[in-house]
Amino acid sequence: MNGETVNAMLQDLADLTNLDRVAPTATASRVLVEIVDSIRYTAMREGDRLPSLDELAVALEVSRENVRRAVTALAEAGVLDVRVGRGGGTWVKDRAGIPTALSRVISRSTSTSEWEDLVAFRQLLQTEAACLVGERRDPAITARIHEYLAELQREAAGGDVARVLSAANELNCAIAVLCGNRVLARSLLRTIDLISVIGVWSMSDLDPAPGFIGRVEDISRRLVHGIAAGDREQINASVAEQMSLTLGVLKGDEGALSGDT
Repeated sequence: MNGETVNAMLQDLADLTNLDRVAPTATASRVLVEIVDSIRYTAMREGDRLPSLDELAVALEVSRENVRRAVTALAEAGVLDVRVGRGGGTWVKDRAGIPTALSRVISRSTSTSEWEDLVAFRQLLQTEAACLVGERRDPAITARIHEYLAELQREAAGGDVARVLSAANELNCAIAVLCGNRVLARSLLRTIDLISVIGVWSMSDLDPAPGFIGRVEDISRRLVHGIAAGDREQINASVAEQMSLTLGVLKGDEGALSGDT
């Protein structure tokens, strides 16, 4: 990856990472990204209730209309459940819809060579984030990571490739959030999001072999075990294999989509 490419990616990420308080003129697209991050940072699950539109508008210092548009887009992607009338509100419905929602607001025309650079950049960030989580040696954090792994394993048992990949994404997002370095976390989240959006575009051509889901599950399991043990070598190897598989998915590489390790 050359320096010019890295600098361009860093600028793209900088444009999206400064979202703690978005500007009053921010588009609904930026508000949508911030709501997604809030769901991740607070570890919201299915059935958890979001603040009201007015409360979100005040917290983000944006117009209520932009919040409404962002919430509507997330609802259309299946991420949120919006109910009107008495007892109404907004609840988390299914995080698996996050890549689809993001694909409507993150538009990036990317060549194969740029995919390779982006995945390589993510590998650097994700390896460091995972190592930082391992170094924290916090039982509560380790338990949280294992919860995400268990969710991935439940999806794997269901056999739906798209949902398995989404669960793997959310596991990696949790690792980012829990690494303890907010700048690294935000940059890694945006990189994961950019790649997941490319994945949405590629999904219609995805035809993995029967062993593919098992391979995704196995790599994630080894990564989580490496984090729990504070084993940097295992983390490095697991992330490298994960990124090789990710690139194979984006490129539609038949070898990468097989169950072979």
